[in-house]
Amino acid sequence: MEGIFYLVRDRSELDHAIKSFSKLANDWDFTQPLAWKPQVYSSPRTFSQNALVHVWFSEMATHFAKKVDIDA
Repeated sequence: MEGIFYLVRDRSELDHAIKSFSKLANDWDFTQPLAWKPQVYSSPRTFSQNALVHVWFSEMATHFAKKVDIDA
């Protein structure tokens, strides 16, 4: 099953992630193995990619602000 992702930023979010995974595991039919891979999270975007997307958002906001009330 692709696409299920839990990001746990602190202990307060841990119970929810474990309960959600537990439900998924209990519903799993085990025709294929189920993997759980806790690991350190790193953002898929670099700092420069993030900065660039914010430049684009600002440019789009400037353009669309001529017609609607919007900001970046």
